[in-house]
Order: sequence, then structure tokens, then C-alpha cells
Amino acid sequence: MGEEPHDVFRNHACGSRAMNAPLRGVRILELATGIAGRHAAQMLADSGAEVVKVQAPEVEAGSRLGGRLTVDPEGAIGAMLDRGKRSVALDLSSERGRAELAELAARADVVLEDLRPGALETLGLSWQSLHAANPRLVLTRISSFGQSGPWRDRPGGDSVVQALSGLMELTGDPHGPPMPCGTQIFEYFSALHGVIGVTAALEGRDATGFGQQVDISMLEVAASLLMHFIPEYRLTGHVRTRRGNRNPVSVPCNAYPCRDGKFIYIVAWSDPEFVKLCKAMGMPDVAADERFSRIEARKAHEAIVDGIITEWTSGLNLEEVERRLLDARLAIARIASIADVCANEQLRHRGHIVDVEYPGRGRFSVAGPAIRYSDMALPRAYRVPVPGADTDAVLGAWLDRSTDAAKPDGPDDRFRDSADDGAALAGGPLKGVRILDLTRYVAGPHGTQILADLGGDVVKVEPPGIGDGTRVVDRLLGEPDAMFASTLNRSKRSIVLDLRKAEGLEVLSALAAEANVLVENFRPGVLEDMGFGPERLQEINPQLSLVRISGFGQAGPWRDRGSYDPIAQALSGFMELTGDPEGPPTLTGTIIGDYLAAVHGAIGALMTLRSRRRNGERLCVDISMLDAATTFLMDAIPEYLGSGVSRSRCGIRNRVDGRLNMFPCRDGRFLHIGVLSELETARLFEAAGIGYSADTGTAMFDRLVGEWAAAIDAGQAERILVNAGLPVARVANIPDVSANEQLAARGQITQVAHPLQGLIPVGGPPVRLSKTPCRDSHRMSLLGEHSEAVLADWLGWSEAQCAALIDQGVCFRGKSGPD
Repeated sequence: MGEEPHDVFRNHACGSRAMNAPLRGVRILELATGIAGRHAAQMLADSGAEVVKVQAPEVEAGSRLGGRLTVDPEGAIGAMLDRGKRSVALDLSSERGRAELAELAARADVVLEDLRPGALETLGLSWQSLHAANPRLVLTRISSFGQSGPWRDRPGGDSVVQALSGLMELTGDPHGPPMPCGTQIFEYFSALHGVIGVTAALEGRDATGFGQQVDISMLEVAASLLMHFIPEYRLTGHVRTRRGNRNPVSVPCNAYPCRDGKFIYIVAWSDPEFVKLCKAMGMPDVAADERFSRIEARKAHEAIVDGIITEWTSGLNLEEVERRLLDARLAIARIASIADVCANEQLRHRGHIVDVEYPGRGRFSVAGPAIRYSDMALPRAYRVPVPGADTDAVLGAWLDRSTDAAKPDGPDDRFRDSADDGAALAGGPLKGVRILDLTRYVAGPHGTQILADLGGDVVKVEPPGIGDGTRVVDRLLGEPDAMFASTLNRSKRSIVLDLRKAEGLEVLSALAAEANVLVENFRPGVLEDMGFGPERLQEINPQLSLVRISGFGQAGPWRDRGSYDPIAQALSGFMELTGDPEGPPTLTGTIIGDYLAAVHGAIGALMTLRSRRRNGERLCVDISMLDAATTFLMDAIPEYLGSGVSRSRCGIRNRVDGRLNMFPCRDGRFLHIGVLSELETARLFEAAGIGYSADTGTAMFDRLVGEWAAAIDAGQAERILVNAGLPVARVANIPDVSANEQLAARGQITQVAHPLQGLIPVGGPPVRLSKTPCRDSHRMSLLGEHSEAVLADWLGWSEAQCAALIDQGVCFRGKSGPD
């Protein structure tokens, strides 16, 4: 297996003694049946919280698909989502069971639920009653559309949200139908934002003395990952749609077939990388051809470039192509099967595949935690609780309290107010926290933006000239400057430093001395080459936490390999699970790998802040994009390791039930049907006026529903079936998302004034905190706009000191508007 997962930090000065887990002592009561709530609770357990899962007596572990419970007889889903928890069995149909549940909630720090809105209230657990019994309680609620708005009670689920968010419209071959992602992607992303909400609310409780509600909408989470398409449409009228496996920014960037029927993904973003690729293919003259020598020319001749590369890869087996291109130090990846993922040497080296013992069901191997903390050894094996196994122990420990000291602390009277939620804490739960942002492009900036939304003072250090690479991406896309960049860097301050000069490094050192968290996403080793490895940062600032985001982590045989979003999607199994079974593996229609690493990085930063505040520990956090992506494979990994079945793509259908399907309508749009049960099928046929038979098979279902859909517009079909209480959706395009009434009602899309581009639409944060809300979004800074202000605020430097640095070409003065 190689070195222990935590050994990457073992010799670093960020800590050589055992640390307390960030959430040690935090009690979480889980009321979840779906992936979102269960995965969120699992991640909180991984960070040290005591998670108690409430289950009905004798209920099998299951997974909610589209809001319903599906039995999981092999236990693979339970092994994946419930490891490390304790289980209490309560009969919630009885008065006694509901009373015990209320008592447990009164002793908890957090209640986490993913039930449909209103379900908690039917159990007698309204926010008002919970807050009255336990003013310090954090109630975190995850649902398809949120706890308010016109769609609050609309049936949802992951596939419906994929359709409504625009992701299906952006995924797949441009000449084929929209395509769902091959895993329940927004359930998992909502879980991540649930963890952010819980941790941020606990920080807010430390400041106010009170708990609060956290409202996570799966649709808003989805919108936050697709938001860079909205300003493009609103400002230019351009509507993005499916591009298959190509990238809109650079050529070549595509999946190519090999002789043995396997595929390889090749990324050559820059002109020098294209030269290296041509040499590796034995075609150096191609790079000199004026049609291909510059990125703009290659974009104009994309089909020709792809044809040249396809001809070469098709003549070799995958292993030969892979070897030649890796030897050339290019960013490439085989499109991995689930079998490849399970055998991946980097994942194995990092101990990312862990064993789970599920009493009565056997032993499973599943993806382990994706966030690695310094000096926190990860278990090699976990246990999944049998439903109700811990009932007596938990009820005894949580409810039979005899001393006041064992009960939850009451709020400080200084913070008591007459209103239920009280006055909002201005600035967000991270107000006053200083975050030094050394990240570029997407994988880091999206994570630090989340911290900025929560109130952190994020100072983005940018290089002279071009600044963050996303500013360049805007120009490559032919879009107004700052359109794409603004969706990743709002509410931050920009300082420009020339870190090639010793004086620039001295300024960076001074900023690090005043920061609480430093976040970077360089290739491993670059920070050390700059003279800012963990040992040096410990000397500069003993209280500084370090969050490191990279493609493959800080150690292991793949540590130094280059990685981009499509590389992570290819190697993690995402692509193998997405697309038509008769076609090639397919990229998901947004930069999922980057976003995954970013959100995990934000969680890591929040955990480091809590650890330092509660336990006095300074942490280093290691985030691998590959680790993060493989955690989304749910039961595919244990299924393969247990049975040898390497799951592949199933196209527009769902592998659990063939009735989840997509149908073309009269107006050329598509209708996604998310029904699962016979009862829902009967209601669908009744609403559509189709004769129903209980023995209707998949083929008959497709024919009957397909004929009905083909004779009606998609929007009309959607209204009929939604009014019948069914989980369906017209597959939304970007204009639909831009005009979505639920997002509008909840104020999710706002506009900020940009001094060069006017009003730019941006998405708000998907984490809703009732007492310490995220602060209002601000525009992205112009390059270097706050250089002098940051030096004055953080370091107390005078105007003369700042001017001297500017005169030396070390620091650069930005501007706040057009000349």
C-alpha cells in the first residue's frame, strides 16, 4: 500500500503529535434517507463528530432515488454512506418514538435531515419547537428545491435536478439527446454544501451563542456549478449546448479511440504542449503548420486536428499511447473503467480504498475520506451499524443525564434576543478571518470564493500582466473580460505581486504572517520551491493553516503528473459511467472535477479554523482531485470489488429502473421522466390519458409514453405531470435556467456592477444561513485593484512604503474603473 495516507505530513512542522479531530465532541442527529443527507453526515463523522442515525426498526439500508427509498439488499450503499456512524431505531409512528426523537434533538448540536419539506414538522419537530428546546441547535435541511419558493413541494430528486439545472442539456454528443451524468452528482454536491453549512453555522454559534437553520437547495447547488453560462447568455445572447468531449477553450482537448477499443483523453492547452504532443506522435511538422501553430488557428481547424490525433491513437493500444505521452510529460489519462479505478496505484498508495465491515452482510471495500488532515491517521477499516444496534447505548448516554454539566450549554445572555432568529450577524460567520489565496483557474478559486461568501477576507495574490488564468480564459472564449472569472472570484480582493523577485516573496511572507489560512493549488513541490513549504510557514506563522489542492495529492507515484478537470473525470470513472452505451465515454457538461476539489478545499479550510479554535491545533489539509471524484462512485466500487462487475454507462436510462427515461416532444425539446414505482406509473398514465396495465414492461412504457410525448410540447407535458405530483422535468437549456422562477423567487441570481462591463449576473451562495447569512455578493476585483489597501489593512504599511514597492516593480497598483 505504500506509506500511510497521513505520512505526507509526518515530517512537516505542521504537527508531529496526535491531534484532536476538528469536530470531536460535536453530536449530530441524522434523519436522512437519501444520498445527500447520509453522505454529509458521513463526512462529518470522518471529521470526528459523533453521528447518530435514526432509523425505523428493521429497515434495510437504502438510497433515495428521486425522493423515494430503494432497498439495497447487498448493503453496498449502506457500506458507502453509513460507515462510522451509530444507529438508533425509533418507531416514529408512535408517541413514545417521537418523544424520544425530540429528546435526542434537544441534546444534539446538529440535526441533519434530507426529507421533503414539511416532513420534519409532521413529526412535531418544527424549527420553533427545536429552537425553544435547544437554542444552540443547528438544523440543517437538504431538499431538491429548498424550504421556500413556488417549487418547495414539487417532487424532485437528482435526475430531475440534472434536467432542470441545464446539466443534461450540456452533457452528451451535440448530435444526440441530452445526457444525464452517470452518478447522482447533485445529491453528492448538496452533501458537501451541507457540511459547509453545518461547519459555518457552528462557527456562527461560537460568535452569537445561538444555533440557526441551514437551508440547502439541490437546484441552487447545481446552479452554482453552472453559473458561468448565465452571464454569457444574458450579456451576449450566446447559448451553450453539448460539445461531447471537446473543450471550448483549447484544441486538442478530447477523447481519442485506441486500437484495442479503449479511449484516452489528451489535453494540450498551450502552444508548447501541442509541440510536445506532435513530437511524441512522431509528427513534428504538424506543430509548424500555420493551421495548427497557434491556439486560435487550432480552434478554427479543430476537426482536422482531432482527425490527425485519432489516426495516430487508433493505430496503437492504449498502454502504448499512454506510455509515450506520459514520457513526454503531457496531461493525459486513460478513460478508466471501475476496474481501473479500483486498481489505481495512486489511490491504493494513498489508502483511499478502505474496508468496511457490515455485520450480517459481509465486508466491502469503498472509497474513503477525500480530505486528509495532518497527523490524523485514517482508519483502514470501518463498521456500518446494524439498524438499531446502538439504541440502548445512545439513549442511555444522551438522555439519562443527571448533571447539568452534561447537558448542552445554554446561550450567553449577551446574545439573547426576542426574535426567533434574532438580528443577523453582519458579515457572515467568517467575518474577521483572513485567507491568503494563491490559487489559479477553478479548483482553488471556487473554494476560496465560498469562504469569501461566508464573510472571510480573501486576498487573492495574482501575477503581473495576465493575473489569474481565468482572466485569460475569458479572452479565449471570446467573451467580455471578467465574465467567467467573475463567477469564481467575486467578493475577493486582488493584490498583484511579482513572486519572481525576492522582494515579492518578502511581501508574501509578511502577508502569510497575518493570515489565518493559506490556500494553494500549485503542482506539488512548487510552494516548497518558492520557500514556503509547511516547515517555513510554521516558522512564519505558527497559527497559520495550510490547504493544498492538487490533481493527485502531495505524495504517491502520480504526485507530479499534470491534471485538469477532464483528466480527473477520465481517471475517476465519471466518463465511463456517462454517455450512450454504444458511443464513447462522455465528459459531464461542466467542470465537475475542478468544482469537487474546490468544495472539498473549502470544507478543509473550515475544519482547520474549527480545529484551531476548539483544540488549539494548526492543520495542513491535502486535497486530491482524484480522491474527491472517486467518492462519488457510490456503490460502483464495492460492487466491482465484491462481484467483479465493472459498471459502465447506461445512456439516458437509469440502471435501477428503466422507466427513468427521456422522451423527445413535439417542439423538439426533451422531457425527463423520473418515476420509479408502479404507483407513480399509474398516476402518470392517468394524467396523460394513457390506458394503464400493471404488467406494462419497459418497452411498452417507452412506446406509450413516447407516443404521448411526441404529440405534445415539452412545457405542456411537464405542467400536466407536475400537477399530478410526479417527478418530471422539461430538459432545461441555459435561457430556461436564467429565467427559472424558483431561483428568481429565492434571489439566487443577482447582478453586480462591474466598472468595465456594467451589470454582470452572478449566482449567490447555495448555503442559506438564517442567523449569520452569507454576505451580499460583490463584483470581482480588477487586477491589482486592492494592492495598496491590502498592504495597509493587513500590514499597516504607509502610502510611501506601498509606493516604493510599486516603483520597484514588486507590487502593482490596480485601478477601480476605466481610464
